[in-house]
Amino acid sequence: KNIIIKQRNGNMLIQGIVFLVMSVVSLIIAFLPYLSAEANKVAIVFYSIGGISFAVFFTLYIFLLYKEFKPADALILTSRGFTDIKNVGSDITIDWTNVSSVKLLGKKELPYLGINLENCDIVLAKMKKKEADEMRENIDENLPHILISQKDIRYSVKELKDLFVKFVREARILSNEAPKHTKNNPFTTDDVLRAFGKLPPENKDG
Repeated sequence: KNIIIKQRNGNMLIQGIVFLVMSVVSLIIAFLPYLSAEANKVAIVFYSIGGISFAVFFTLYIFLLYKEFKPADALILTSRGFTDIKNVGSDITIDWTNVSSVKLLGKKELPYLGINLENCDIVLAKMKKKEADEMRENIDENLPHILISQKDIRYSVKELKDLFVKFVREARILSNEAPKHTKNNPFTTDDVLRAFGKLPPENKDG
């Protein structure tokens, strides 16, 4: 069963307050012609500015609320590997056997999960430029290849570390127990994973 961890907007509260305040200010501007004789002389200007501004800021506020109650996926963990949508890419799955270490970093009130890879080149080759540049910057600064901040996910990074350690340990055990795929031994790692119930049965036509 896949484990899906949702995104968190760390600035949601501040952004929500700003959008709501600007919506109220926009309404005041729109109704200013009813309160001021001077403003009433150019009422169409106040109606236009206030109305458009209110529509924009209130729409942003509603969209922010929607994202809060319908958050997007941040991480997907499966028996084969994990997908870090924000830091790596939604179409890239990193095998557990490619994870060399995981550790907690940062301050107690804002921790990070640091993930080092055995071979980051095969991952970098699939990544988009922005995300790849960020990973290379981590490497240049002697930081873990992937950094997952607590403020970006709706899940404790401490518990996430335990999950990663569990999956990596299981993957290494299975990898060590998997027979080599040779002419005289046609079984692959996938065959072993299916035998352990880590993969669904292979679909065969007919």
